[in-house]
Amino acid sequence: MTSGNRLKKLRKQAAQRQGGYCFYCRYPMWDSRPEEFIGRYGISPGLAKRFQCTAEHLKARCDGGEDIAPNIVAACHFCN
Repeated sequence: MTSGNRLKKLRKQAAQRQGGYCFYCRYPMWDSRPEEFIGRYGISPGLAKRFQCTAEHLKARCDGGEDIAPNIVAACHFCN
């Protein structure tokens, strides 16, 4: 598995553990279907981009953090 695929899998797992909410701001996030998110919350596509789910390293890679489940949380694009 490539690093990108591993990180994508870890991001999805983290988002599930967090109930689909950002680790930091606790707002809901979307992963693969922004149209559904836009319709559900009645927001613009531009605003919806802020809530796209991303992978966040609790300990940054540059500080020795690894792509492992205990080090990855799901965060919205705005918070990350």
